Amino acid sequence: MLICEAKEITGGLSYTSKMPGASMGLPAWKCPTFAHSKDKLENVCSDCYACRGMYRFQNVKAVQLKRWKNLTHPKWVEAMELLICNEQKKSEGMWFRWHDSGDVRNGEHLLNIFSLAYRIPSVNFWLPYRIPTEPDGVRKMRVQDLLKACHEYYGVPENLTIRFSSERFGELDSLPKEISSTPELDMFSMVLNPGITGQEGIYECPATGADGTGECGDCRACWSRDVRVVAYHRH
Repeated sequence: MLICEAKEITGGLSYTSKMPGASMGLPAWKCPTFAHSKDKLENVCSDCYACRGMYRFQNVKAVQLKRWKNLTHPKWVEAMELLICNEQKKSEGMWFRWHDSGDVRNGEHLLNIFSLAYRIPSVNFWLPYRIPTEPDGVRKMRVQDLLKACHEYYGVPENLTIRFSSERFGELDSLPKEISSTPELDMFSMVLNPGITGQEGIYECPATGADGTGECGDCRACWSRDVRVVAYHRH
C-alpha cells in the first residue's frame, strides 16, 4: 500500500501545534455522548474546545467527517499502521494521541485501536475515553466496548494509556465498578475550575496554565501510566 492510498482510506492524520506527534481528529458532534451533554452547562462537553476556533472551518469539518465515515473500511488498520509507522521517521514520531477531537466511535473502532498498539509496540499511544454518568444506555455501551477489547487482547497493551474524561469541571468521577479494579484503567483527565491549583495527587498540564506555552514541550504525562490524574486548565 502506498502512503497516498493509506491517506485516502483513512482520511489522513491530523497535527496540532500543542502535541509532540500526530493525532487523528474526528468530528466532535459525532461523539457518543456529545448530543446528550452539550446543553448541560455543568458538563465539560458544554465548553468543548473542538467546537471552537479552527475546528469550525468547513474544510476541517469535511476531513474529520471523512475520517469518521472511513473507520469501517476493511483496510483501515493496515492503512493506519502505514501512516503511523511513517511518522516514526520524524523526530517526535514515537508519540501518538488518538483523537485531538472526537472520541471512539464504537466497539469495532476500539478493537482496531488496541490492534494497532500491538502491531506497533515502539509507538506510545494515548487514548482519551469518555464514559458518561448518563444516559445509562450510553454508559453501559461504552463500558461493554472497553471490557470486550480488554478481553480480546488480554488487557490493555503496555504502550496504550487510556485516560477517562471527567464529567464536570474540577471533579473526578468514579469509574464504573466493572473496570475500577483494573490498575491500567485507573487514570483520569480533568478540567480545573478557575483558581483551583495545587491539588495533591493531580498533575497540572504545563501547556494550558496561565504561564504555559500552549505546547507539550518535554512533558509526556498524558502518555504515562505513572501519572494517575492530569488536569487541564480551561482552554
